[in-house]
Amino acid sequence: MRRISFLSLFAFLLSLGATDFCTAQQKPFGFRPEVKKWEIDVVSGQFWPVDRDGNFNHFRDSQIAISLPEGRVLKPNQAGIISGIIKNDFLVNDDATGGCEQKPPAMAMDPSGNFVICWCDNRNGDDGDIYAQRYNGSGDTLSSNFRVNDDVGTSWQWKPSVSMDTSGNYIICWKDIRRGSWSIYAQRYDSSNHSQGGNFKIKVDNDNIFRQQWNSSVSMDASGNFVISWEDNYCWDDSTGNDIYAQRYNRLGEPLGMNFRVDSDVIGAGQETPCVAKSRSGNFVVCFEDERNWWTNREDIYCQLYNSSGNPLGTNFRANDDSGSVEQVHPVIAIDSYGGFVICWQDYRNGDWDIYAQRFYSNGSRWGPNYLVNQRPDVPNPNQASPSVAVDNNRIVFAWMDTRRSKDWDIYAKVVTWDWEKVEESGDVKLPQDFALLQNYPNPFNSTTAISYRLPAVSHQRSAVSLKIYNILGQEVRTLVDKKQPAGNYRILWDGRDDSGKDISSGVYFCRLEVIGDSLRVEKTRRMVLIR
Repeated sequence: MRRISFLSLFAFLLSLGATDFCTAQQKPFGFRPEVKKWEIDVVSGQFWPVDRDGNFNHFRDSQIAISLPEGRVLKPNQAGIISGIIKNDFLVNDDATGGCEQKPPAMAMDPSGNFVICWCDNRNGDDGDIYAQRYNGSGDTLSSNFRVNDDVGTSWQWKPSVSMDTSGNYIICWKDIRRGSWSIYAQRYDSSNHSQGGNFKIKVDNDNIFRQQWNSSVSMDASGNFVISWEDNYCWDDSTGNDIYAQRYNRLGEPLGMNFRVDSDVIGAGQETPCVAKSRSGNFVVCFEDERNWWTNREDIYCQLYNSSGNPLGTNFRANDDSGSVEQVHPVIAIDSYGGFVICWQDYRNGDWDIYAQRFYSNGSRWGPNYLVNQRPDVPNPNQASPSVAVDNNRIVFAWMDTRRSKDWDIYAKVVTWDWEKVEESGDVKLPQDFALLQNYPNPFNSTTAISYRLPAVSHQRSAVSLKIYNILGQEVRTLVDKKQPAGNYRILWDGRDDSGKDISSGVYFCRLEVIGDSLRVEKTRRMVLIR
């Protein structure tokens, strides 16, 4: 039977509203809902409640389980929606003969849902080319597979990275040995999939045939400006250790300034596998594996934050907060439109491989400690590896390879809010138990601050929620939220602007949360300080 896309399922579940549920009898204020599990056949659309002992009485290969609070049950048409994913598993590569290897893909998407997938492909009988395929938001192909690298030889191309701007223009970069040593090449495309010039080798200052670059990562901002980061070594051997370098480009593909070294290591230790993410405004973060603490037999995850002009903001900082002598590898990063970012990686601190993550505010300060992303199953030697992460301003999506079923590697995923702190012992839904408007962070703030609030399950209907900013005279400055919302944890960013989009002046402001529901009205206020 066909299997459902878990990311599509999670996105659907998170979007369900009060009108999407059958509603049971109202409970009194302060009621803490019981969580009920349902098993769903995602092919037929049938669904049944799990019994009191947690047994799946109708289990089959196409079965999944979700949890909903008491009083909320799925309507029959919702089970059908779950089984009707936008587009089921589909083959991306279109080579006619088959039997050729297509290796690790990379993907990018624009705000309209159009996306591009690229990969390494051996269909031409050489050591590998970079191919790509464009799709619209429904998963329909826009043209056929196309080769990205334009060299005429049989050189090897490997490990592509891709990024898209808000208009659908995109760039693909990869490591390439066409000149006799590993280098990073790239190709730009417009939103109609027309190539912008030919392949170009990234600008490397003081370049020579013995200097090699590999394991690149690229990220675009909203305007199409981009930055490429890579692993770099002056020699064929590893005697000096690899370093992390980067180069900024404008939207026309013209280099901005010189190469710059990202890592600040001074002992000649190795740095590897960089990953870069650019915010809407152009600020960016590079994370990477780092062996500078090699005497403790550990490998750490380090990062560097930059402003939109490429100037470093502070120095390298470590993402993992453990004090042991274990490895952390394969970091990936995602950034929201205001510059808040999440780094996750593969971590051995528990005696086998897990996925850990760390949230950061836009200024690089930590939001809480490291947290374990995956649940640790009660099976011998469970391992989780090769994480991936994506974010918007409300949610974080994690995906990773997982052996918990002891059937070779599976792909697991998790969707959480920015306020989520850790894996719970139970897999049940944990809803807030009280109303709260948390203090914004950072406070005082200069440009952007995060405001978090909690809505408990005091009824089974959505509550009318208003979140507004007022000045010291009591005048309304900005409306951040004005809609009905279900119980849950929420986070929103304020960019220090009023409703007309103008920057407001320094001073004291007040954030006011008002919640109106069945037989209840709650108001909460927090004081904030903006310093320009």
